[in-house]
Amino acid sequence: LKETLLKVADYNELEKRRAAKAGSFSFVIMFLVCAMIIVAQMLMAGNLSLIIGETVILLAGGLVYIFCVVKNGAWNGAMMKSTPKKDLIVSFICVGIFSILFFLILKKNVAIPQAIKTAVCFFIVLSTISYFLLRGLGYLSQRKSDKLKDSNSF
Repeated sequence: LKETLLKVADYNELEKRRAAKAGSFSFVIMFLVCAMIIVAQMLMAGNLSLIIGETVILLAGGLVYIFCVVKNGAWNGAMMKSTPKKDLIVSFICVGIFSILFFLILKKNVAIPQAIKTAVCFFIVLSTISYFLLRGLGYLSQRKSDKLKDSNSF
């Protein structure tokens, strides 16, 4: 009976993980589509003030999603172990892509030297924020994982 209950518990945990992965995948797809639409609107209009509402909502939704993922233990680092070096690389790559897009949008409306300065500042600020956010997520994930290990050891 004990073995059967353990198998049922394992199966339930597996189903929860599958559902969490499906939900995460769906959210990421929706997030990327919304981000692409915002970038397309920015390229067409060339004015950030026209899309500031959508941008704020997208960022707020992303932060709420990240908080919920970490709180529920779905951010477990199974795909990539969080280290300072890896987090820095991921931050630079992701923010670098957006900085290039930001520069391309800016150069339509301002002089190229000003667009370069603004894009570099954008890169530095967002890379820093992204890096510390990833480090924080890694730390919270590790704490959550340690708690689960401690509770399962009894």
